[in-house]
Amino acid sequence: TIHVGARANNILDARTKVTATNVIYNATDNFAEVSTKVDAPSVQVDLAASIIVPPGLRAGATSSWTYRVENLGPDTAADWQLSFTLPPNTTLAASSIDAAQGTCTGLTLNTPNSAVTCHGTSLAAHAHVDLQLSLSVSLQTSPSIPASATVSTSNCDTNPANDSYSLLLDFVEPNLSAAMTSDKATAVSGELVTQTLTVTNTGPTATGIL
Repeated sequence: TIHVGARANNILDARTKVTATNVIYNATDNFAEVSTKVDAPSVQVDLAASIIVPPGLRAGATSSWTYRVENLGPDTAADWQLSFTLPPNTTLAASSIDAAQGTCTGLTLNTPNSAVTCHGTSLAAHAHVDLQLSLSVSLQTSPSIPASATVSTSNCDTNPANDSYSLLLDFVEPNLSAAMTSDKATAVSGELVTQTLTVTNTGPTATGIL
């Protein structure tokens, strides 16, 4: 069994030759060949996977992620599937998908590295299905998180290059700086001096400052 990768209106030729260490009695018939005409599939689709994450991903916070299956056409896709594993150092807090468009397995709350599979019977041309996830990122984690997803269909996908999608998300961390000032450059014994400490954060909200 072979997968046909040739373009439509071409001829797929296959040839084979049988040999042996013994002397072949009739060497004229140890060759075989077959030809197959390649026709265009009756249904052609182009499924694409994508992951949408709002900017400002922070460790210790929960953010909304969208895993999308899109059919770029030209025909309706049958039996589409979306597969991915939850990104490392994240756990699922909530999820939602339009039940009329598809169903998912593996959406278990507070379970790291869960394998998720979503399936639908059809997806119209130029339409998409969104799986909405609320993911919590652990505090003790690396500076970035990789994420990926793959889509498939029972139809002929004319552009397999966009069936998989991956990205690397960098964290936006608090950026703290400190400065001190004094109301007097010099002072005598017993004199009151006021010193002011100013802490500035040019990044997202910081907690647990000491």
